[in-house]
Amino acid sequence: MFEHILVPLDGSSLAECVLPHVIALATIRDARVTLLRVLEEAGTPDEGPFTRPLDAHLDHVIARAYLGEVAGRLSQAGLMVETVTANGPAAAEIVAYAQQNDVDLIVMSSHGQGGLSDWNTSSVVQKVASRAYQSMMIVRAYVPARSEGKIVTYRRLLVPLDGSRRAECVLPRAVSLARAHNAELVLAHVVRSPEIPDRLWADEEERCLLEQLAACQQRWAGRYLEEVQKHLAVEAEVALEVGADVPGTLQSLTETRAFDLVMMSAHGYSGSPRRIYGSVTTNLIGYSRMPLLVVQDFEGEQLVPLQAELAIRERQGH
Repeated sequence: MFEHILVPLDGSSLAECVLPHVIALATIRDARVTLLRVLEEAGTPDEGPFTRPLDAHLDHVIARAYLGEVAGRLSQAGLMVETVTANGPAAAEIVAYAQQNDVDLIVMSSHGQGGLSDWNTSSVVQKVASRAYQSMMIVRAYVPARSEGKIVTYRRLLVPLDGSRRAECVLPRAVSLARAHNAELVLAHVVRSPEIPDRLWADEEERCLLEQLAACQQRWAGRYLEEVQKHLAVEAEVALEVGADVPGTLQSLTETRAFDLVMMSAHGYSGSPRRIYGSVTTNLIGYSRMPLLVVQDFEGEQLVPLQAELAIRERQGH
């Protein structure tokens, strides 16, 4: 599965909703777990990091004690845990630590110390998702966990596929997780309904061609899912859906079938290294209510940095 899992915590119970998932993932391959607490300066912009040295020292003492307590709980579950504190903007420090310490999975709660809000994910999660080049798991803090006790048991896993090799990058990890939890694995494909805008007034012949195309796409998708299903090391079901809105159709499927986790690759058929995530993945990160584990299919050096990131590097002389 994963070798080094980074778990940012801010001291809140909302952020800790990820811990049962961390245990469930880390125990499969004895992954190393790092708990990170980022302390953000509360002073004015004119104040430096040493304006309140005594307060800053006390904050670190409290943070280390908190992380130590959480690490103790995880150690009792058999995990190898280390703790780290850092100063600075939370999202930037999380991304920097992940990139500098061979982290291959970041696990975050959708909300933390700032509390639940109308936004589906907090600003920190949005920023980390837009710049971290690692695989990422987002657990929705506003959805009651289905787990019993201190560990999540995954009973049903959904893996969306679009027919591309990139989308299939998630399959080895999905199979490992399904085996470890004896979970039901469901491979899903959404056939996008072909459309002609109403204002173009497609005639009967054109509408007939669209129907034939849709039927052809469904036959191809069905054969594709069956082919993938045959070559998996575990049994899997297939779910073939049709809809004009692919992310919306997947969201409806997750809710009607009561999946415990959605696992998918960062990119699919039209994947580009200019974007950390493809459009469907981005949509599910922003709007899905299910726990979501996104496996990054590009290496970090293959992904093109954001223009804002390049501009800042240039100003800083890097």
